Amino acid sequence: MKRIVLGMLSLFVLLACSGCGVAVQKSREYREDFVIKTYAETTVTENDRFRLDWNDEGKRIVLLDKANGVSWSTTPAQALNPGLDESGAPKIVHPQVTSPIVIEYLDPETQEVSLLTASAASITNDSVSVEAIENGVKATYYFPGAEIAVPVEYTLFADGVNIAVDTAGVEEKTYPLLRVKLAPFLCSFANNSDDAYLFVPSGSGALIYKKQERDVPVTYSQEVYGADAGRHLEFEEDAATENEIRLPVYGAKIGDKALCAIITDGAESASIEVSAGASNIGSSAVNAAFEVRGYQWVKVKKGYQKLFSESISNHKYAVSFYPLYGDKADYVGMAEVYREYLKQKYPLQKTTQENMLALKLIGGSGVKNSFLGVPYRDFYATTTVDEATQIVTELFARTSETMSVDLVGFGQGGVDVGKIAGGYKLDSALGNRSDLKKLIDACKENGISPYMDFDAVRFSKTAGGLSTLSDKAVTVNGQVVNCYPYNIWSRTRDYDFEDYSLAARSKLFDVAKRIQNAATKYGLPGVGLDTLSNLCYSDYGEAESFIKGNMQQDVSAILSDFREAQIRIAVNNANDYAAAYAAQIYDAPLESSRHTIFDADVPFYEIVFKGYVPMSSPSLNLVANPQETILKAVEAGVGLTYTLIDHYDTKLLASSQSAFYGSVYRDCKPQIEKSVSENRDYYQKINGAGIEDHILYQNGVRETVFDNGYRVYVNYTDQIQTVSGVTIEPFGYKLTAGEEAE
Repeated sequence: MKRIVLGMLSLFVLLACSGCGVAVQKSREYREDFVIKTYAETTVTENDRFRLDWNDEGKRIVLLDKANGVSWSTTPAQALNPGLDESGAPKIVHPQVTSPIVIEYLDPETQEVSLLTASAASITNDSVSVEAIENGVKATYYFPGAEIAVPVEYTLFADGVNIAVDTAGVEEKTYPLLRVKLAPFLCSFANNSDDAYLFVPSGSGALIYKKQERDVPVTYSQEVYGADAGRHLEFEEDAATENEIRLPVYGAKIGDKALCAIITDGAESASIEVSAGASNIGSSAVNAAFEVRGYQWVKVKKGYQKLFSESISNHKYAVSFYPLYGDKADYVGMAEVYREYLKQKYPLQKTTQENMLALKLIGGSGVKNSFLGVPYRDFYATTTVDEATQIVTELFARTSETMSVDLVGFGQGGVDVGKIAGGYKLDSALGNRSDLKKLIDACKENGISPYMDFDAVRFSKTAGGLSTLSDKAVTVNGQVVNCYPYNIWSRTRDYDFEDYSLAARSKLFDVAKRIQNAATKYGLPGVGLDTLSNLCYSDYGEAESFIKGNMQQDVSAILSDFREAQIRIAVNNANDYAAAYAAQIYDAPLESSRHTIFDADVPFYEIVFKGYVPMSSPSLNLVANPQETILKAVEAGVGLTYTLIDHYDTKLLASSQSAFYGSVYRDCKPQIEKSVSENRDYYQKINGAGIEDHILYQNGVRETVFDNGYRVYVNYTDQIQTVSGVTIEPFGYKLTAGEEAE
């Protein structure tokens, strides 16, 4: 997709930009006279369930489950006992498999990125220093050839082991450190394993089974929380892939054992990576790789070059590993562990009320117009507030269904990026404060949850406390981030529309406070925070915001303030830290990104949040196959969404938005009434229920077990299928009740 041009555009070009608004964060100087400390003890520490051991020969930790004698280590069992090759000689174990960490670094002269394993560069050279810390050990892996040292802390906790790197302890000299992979083969299985898979949280979630062995591995890498929106070139090219990684969790199942990994610190700077099927490696694995230096694409004569930050990040990166066994040793068990983690970190609580129906009503958009042949930009109102009131009240009258309603593009300028948060005002072309009060009152009368969406991140005009001259996020070379609307059809940036910038990260709190004030002014019981919930981006004007750093911390603090102000929040395709605070999740992902490495999609996202946060599907009137989307929504237990406008004009063909086609309410109304009528009974019976189990059958049927006793069987084939005595029609589903449900 992009070319990295090797040349003399050095990393240290950034030194010339020290006055360009880029924060500077220096690393520690590499000490060539480092001292090696040895750790002679085998047992490091233990608790009621686990014992943490240190293996000095392999410079690795071993987590022993005292209840069943099962051991987990950064070097997997298949590498400890590799067996014999065809000639009868012991198989050679690849150094990546036995490496507790793997690093990538940059040669500043050639701009080449190189990889080093701890096995080859540290362990075999006896360049690992180990010392005791509270509840664990710290091992500093020295890489003399690259003049880099990385300290790794292994800490025992009640349910497993935590592995962490604090970049404040990293040492460098000539070669800048770029990435660190922690425990790359702790979550793995032997290539010949049958009852095994890797779990990756792409979109709803995906499984990877064993691959046919080959000379080179099948690989996958995706940033947690999506591509950095500050790297606009990359971000916009990736925008066609709607289903990003929204949850910082991954894992591996091996027979009746499984290991769930949660990125507990620095998830914004992490990628989840997979290497599968390589014959010389012998194992398939999933791991977390952390960026310690950000980068930006810069244009040179022959293409684009990756320009890295001079500064190192100032973050702690950590992954916690949770062993699972028996009927908990699968992706459902991993989802339960992850949900419990979220409940301890965020105010995630059970809900008793979910809506079957969710609406997005689009207010208006900028369009191209002309007067006497002179082109100009105009505003076209697709749905006024009065028309929104009519749509909502009519649908409620015809379906008797309560619903959530998100008013998108009702601020100044509509859905187009202009003033931050739409100027915190209702666009006068769409209505006034009195009109909005009538809508809110009508919703309240009918038990409907209304939200008004505010874009708290993107802006192109000075207003609302943000200046286009000084309040923009900046890239690694001190330039402001300039983005353009992305055309999903041409897969290019659309330069016919005005570019926009991202708010400086420090300004998000002020923007959020102003949105709160606007909500109070208009009497809004809830607000939509679409972009704030799913865009994750860097700001190199602040050291804390390097490589998307502290995004979850900042957004969590903002959403906590909304919660304290008793303002409900609607989010869209949300990252976990936003979803945990939400009253409604729109566009909950129902499939993965469909990467070729994936073998099966699973509703992991929904297993985590169902029964805790109401969710709804992507808009049925905008997807290619509405019936398939309904089946996926039924399987996952999420409601149905429609994106609607009251009226359409061909002028909208020139809009930067793609949501208008097929959205006219009068055309969609029969489809909405039909979907509600056909699925009402199902949604009433699973209302407020969590997901207890999920099963994949080889005949194309999937079973979801809810914690209130109901089970649903979904048939994605064109044949009648039977599972456990239950017959399911082609492209249909069947709900059954257990004793508890009855």
